[in-house]
Amino acid sequence: MREENTHARVLWRALRERETFLAVLQHVAGEKGFKIISTVPGKIRLTVPASLLKRRRQTTLTGTVSHPGEPLEIAWPVSNRAQREHLLSLEENLPAGFMHYHGLIEAASQAGFILGSRAALRNVVDSLGRREVVTAAGRGQLGDAQVVVALTTQRILIVEGTALAPAHVDLPLGAIDRLTLGKKKTGETLGLASEEIDIVVSHLGHGEGHGIASSFRQTRKDMERTSPMHPHEPSRNIFVTQSRALPATTTLRRPPRRPNP
Repeated sequence: MREENTHARVLWRALRERETFLAVLQHVAGEKGFKIISTVPGKIRLTVPASLLKRRRQTTLTGTVSHPGEPLEIAWPVSNRAQREHLLSLEENLPAGFMHYHGLIEAASQAGFILGSRAALRNVVDSLGRREVVTAAGRGQLGDAQVVVALTTQRILIVEGTALAPAHVDLPLGAIDRLTLGKKKTGETLGLASEEIDIVVSHLGHGEGHGIASSFRQTRKDMERTSPMHPHEPSRNIFVTQSRALPATTTLRRPPRRPNP
């Protein structure tokens, strides 16, 4: 399990080649009074002018094109909330279909909820690997925190859905010993247990916990078929059960920021 803070970086993955994406980004930035310049190979510079009316300070961000192929990958280091909000505001004004969200929008729609903001999307997808896909999602509570639960082809992520500097729980699928589905008057509950944690996400919408549990079960079967265990490594029993009596919830802890590798 990992608990991380993704505040120090915004990672864009665009479903367009570099020149097309840059042209659209320059147009969107110009409409907001921002400026996008790309004069150095592999670098994109965003300049946001100061504004007394909007109480905005001048700032400059530099994005690095870390992967030129599709999806085009641009990493933006950010040092404060305002810089992150500038990038989110640009992203919100890009045409539909330009950004790669790893299936999160579709998974949320299938579960019957809308994430509600680009920040909530970004909180999840900034943590995903390049080819990772979200197969099921839900929205609930972990302790006092409002969270998004995303099941991917590699892990379960539990991320604060409203925070601009979200802490999150990152649990690889192979580390999960037990997944427990329950129902209460306040909604479905999802219990997760491993050698390190034992937590419960509550207040999930109708069918959201069930969808995550079903997809988890199928993904684990697929993993076991395609990735045979080492002959000296004991098999790990995974339990997917339903229960009305679940352990108490825990809260997300916000760890110290770690520098980008």
